[in-house]
Amino acid sequence: SKLAAELEAASADHLLMTSEKEMELLADAGVVATLLPATPFILNEEYPDANKMLRYGIDVALATDLNPNCYVTNMQFIVQLACYKMRMKPIEALKAATINAAKALKMEKKVGSIEVGKNADILIMNVPSHLFIPYKIGVNLVEEVIKNGKVIYSQQ
Repeated sequence: SKLAAELEAASADHLLMTSEKEMELLADAGVVATLLPATPFILNEEYPDANKMLRYGIDVALATDLNPNCYVTNMQFIVQLACYKMRMKPIEALKAATINAAKALKMEKKVGSIEVGKNADILIMNVPSHLFIPYKIGVNLVEEVIKNGKVIYSQQ
């Protein structure tokens, strides 16, 4: 994390063992902390302190860490882990999985939020509110996926 801050990298991944000094450096450099909660889940290790990072003013992103040792592809599960194991609020976890994930890739001007001029990439879920997403573990909540304004998946 210190090197990422020194290089003013767009993002730094994992950050399982990040000190408060390193958090200060990341915040000052504007580095997005990309947390991968499936990794400590698979390894049965401690989770990174997302709340402390947020208090330091660090933009937190979420990702899967898909690899042969951590074959997790479901972002809904990642958001759920972030809420249950990293104690993020649902709105914080959703922001981390959308606009902050786009920021980690330097793509926030094109994707990551619903705004005029951005790609119309929208996920429609079968929940009455975003607050329900973390609580329906093991259930595919996705009803429709829209990519660049076109429906590419629909349950109907």
